[in-house]
Amino acid sequence: MVIIMIKRATIIKVENGCSYAITERKGSCGSKCDTCKHKCHNNVLEIEINSDNYVPGQEIDIQVQEKATILWLFLIYGGSLILFFLSIFIGEYFKSMYNIDSEFGPIIIAIIIIAIYWFILYKRKSKYIFYKIKG
Repeated sequence: MVIIMIKRATIIKVENGCSYAITERKGSCGSKCDTCKHKCHNNVLEIEINSDNYVPGQEIDIQVQEKATILWLFLIYGGSLILFFLSIFIGEYFKSMYNIDSEFGPIIIAIIIIAIYWFILYKRKSKYIFYKIKG
């Protein structure tokens, strides 16, 4: 079962065959940001649309598949956590194997691996987030 969330967005600019729209971003918990103690600084989400059939100021509906959102959240949080602990265990293994005295070596290796992982996710984010234009 795939749940579709529909967001109202406004086209802000059209250039190089792409349209850019902005929509209000709700808190990650699904509640309104004014009730949250973690005040977000940016409550606007900018979306790139591979079409220049829109004009600035035009309002459109964007469908977001919740399945894709859940997958993206798992890749960011779950994948990072799993990779972090795996990196720590591998670092500890090599530390004991080569008699390295540094306590920070495995942690530094884990942080570097997580940074590379996040960079790869950032470059491939359009593969995991599915936006469909409606109307």
